[in-house]
Amino acid sequence: LNAEYVDSLIDVSLSISSEYKEREDYPSRENYINFVTELHTRFAIGNVWHMCTCEEMLAAPLAIVDYALSQGLSTSIEMGVNYGRDNDTVASFVASIVGAFIGVDDLNQHWIATIVKANPQYDFIASSTQLSKIASK
Repeated sequence: LNAEYVDSLIDVSLSISSEYKEREDYPSRENYINFVTELHTRFAIGNVWHMCTCEEMLAAPLAIVDYALSQGLSTSIEMGVNYGRDNDTVASFVASIVGAFIGVDDLNQHWIATIVKANPQYDFIASSTQLSKIASK
């Protein structure tokens, strides 16, 4: 991929997001479904069960971030998860970008408790704190 092509993907993804954010029914489930359908139509090949294309992996998370940023981190993650296709990757991209912009205060604490309980061998809180310290240097 060349820089000009990547720039064009970003422009298209953000224009799709803007279009759906400006509709009267934003934010609604139907609006989000139509938004995602438009992203799939523009960036994906095949049916909804195929892996994301490289182009989609670049453009879709940026569009979802733009679409969901004002709704908070938890909602953004849910939108990434509900995107379909390679949703774990899309959701992690969305969460990382939104989290960097607005912080983790809006993160669903029940999710954290569930992950910690299911993985007692790991200290996610301490690891996250250390990563944050490293990243802020």
